[in-house]
Amino acid sequence: MSKTKGLIVLLCSAALCSHDLHAQPRTMGIDELLSLADANSQSIRAYTTGTEAAGEALKAAKANRLPYLGNGRLWDRDFGNALTIGMPHFGNNFAIEARQTIYAGGAIDGSIRLAELGRRQAELDREKNRQDTRFELLGCYLDLYKLNNQARVLENNIELAQRVIADMRARREQGTALKNDITRYELQVECLRLQLTKVTDAATIANHKLTTTLHLPVSTLIVPDTALAGAEAA
Repeated sequence: MSKTKGLIVLLCSAALCSHDLHAQPRTMGIDELLSLADANSQSIRAYTTGTEAAGEALKAAKANRLPYLGNGRLWDRDFGNALTIGMPHFGNNFAIEARQTIYAGGAIDGSIRLAELGRRQAELDREKNRQDTRFELLGCYLDLYKLNNQARVLENNIELAQRVIADMRARREQGTALKNDITRYELQVECLRLQLTKVTDAATIANHKLTTTLHLPVSTLIVPDTALAGAEAA
């Protein structure tokens, strides 16, 4: 059984080392984070496309307001030998244009107004989605920043506890320390390692959310800018 456990530990260690070797650390500040979100977030891009489509719909609605001005056509009695007659497009068309506006002006203006409201709604939806996406990414970014700090603190505590254990073992050989004291510190180290595993897993999840939303390579290891604390204070 002990050999099996040893083999499992060895395989897990090899897998972790392999992951670390392929990881690509990338220090990232908040400005770069938000810039990448605007450029690469599928959600933001989808809402941007919707806004552009609403703008095109408004242009099409406004185009219906323009009068159609064409030339005249003449035929003989047998409706053959058609001839195009150029017609001037200025004041003498006032009656026709006025009639056209009276007949369809209300519907055209209504469609334009609806298209304007549609574009405005699309713009508001896009901005709301953009802000929601930014807040979510900032939350993950700050979580990652805090989790990395917690991991460093736990690693330091584990190292200090291991030094204490080594010192107590040396003292026990001299008869000045008890085995129970060593066991108590060993249990403390195991608790610290368990906490470190939880923190590391949480950091991995936060990093995955960031890389997925920003469309970065899965091997990217985002490192929050160390100047973040100073920026928050400012």
